[in-house]
Amino acid sequence: MTSDLDRLVALLRSRSVTRGDFVLSSGRRSDYYIDCRRTTMHAEGLELIGRLGLAAARGKGWEPEAVGGLTLGADPVAYA
Repeated sequence: MTSDLDRLVALLRSRSVTRGDFVLSSGRRSDYYIDCRRTTMHAEGLELIGRLGLAAARGKGWEPEAVGGLTLGADPVAYA
C-alpha cells in the first residue's frame, strides 16, 4: 500500500512539475517549472497535506489553537 507521503510526492510530480522552456521572474531560464498550487488546490492533495501536516504537528507535540496562512497560496494548506 502506498503511504500518504509517497502519494503526495507522486501528485506533486504529476500535477505541479511542468517541463518546457520558462523565463523566471529573475530573468533566468529553466527547463522546468514547479507550481505546488496545482497540488494544494486538488482535492486529494488537500486531503493528504492535511493529514500529513496534522501528523507532523502532533509528532512535535504541538497543540495549536488556530491555523492560518497568507491569503491565496496558503489558503488551501490552512484549510486542510
